[in-house]
Amino acid sequence: ENKLPVPEVYASLDNGHLVLLEDVGDQCFLDSSQPLSNSSQQAAYNDLFAIAEKISLMNKVTFPVFDKPWIDRERAMLINGLKSAETASEQDLVEFNNDCIERNEKLLIVEKNFVPQHRDFHGRNIQVKGGSYFIIDFQDTFLSNRYYDIVSLVYDPYAELSLNTRQALIADYKLTQVHFDEEKFIKLNGKKHISDLIVGKTFAS
Repeated sequence: ENKLPVPEVYASLDNGHLVLLEDVGDQCFLDSSQPLSNSSQQAAYNDLFAIAEKISLMNKVTFPVFDKPWIDRERAMLINGLKSAETASEQDLVEFNNDCIERNEKLLIVEKNFVPQHRDFHGRNIQVKGGSYFIIDFQDTFLSNRYYDIVSLVYDPYAELSLNTRQALIADYKLTQVHFDEEKFIKLNGKKHISDLIVGKTFAS
């Protein structure tokens, strides 16, 4: 219906709890993108940016809103996960938690036009078969900030990209947007900081 590149659904049973899907192989985007040259990598990400745009244009009616209770719950899960992984110091986590609360409050006040977002749009949920991309795992789709999926993809903690490369991808994405909303994008910096904590020290250039 939305002309998204997804596996074909052959059958759905038990109210959708059991679904038989098209086999799109076992190679994800991360498997195919790491050896690419800079230009080929940029082209691949541009293709995925275009898919993210299609997701944002889906019918809003069928999706719940990524509101304050959901944000608070996911923030708590993240903080607990970082504590368990011992990725950051206790002081870093306190500051990060407070920063997220402040940013999220501003986001909820300012944002009036949420659009559909996959909300798990990273390399492991993008299958590659026959040179085509297939997006999987839509169970977390919500109405949210229109740049949520873009930030999720570029600051994918599973992707071994330098911070300079991530910033270059964002800069290129901006050039494709006729009306780029800097304010909305900046309000997702909390998510960027998450990735910086996880991958920044390892892959920073």
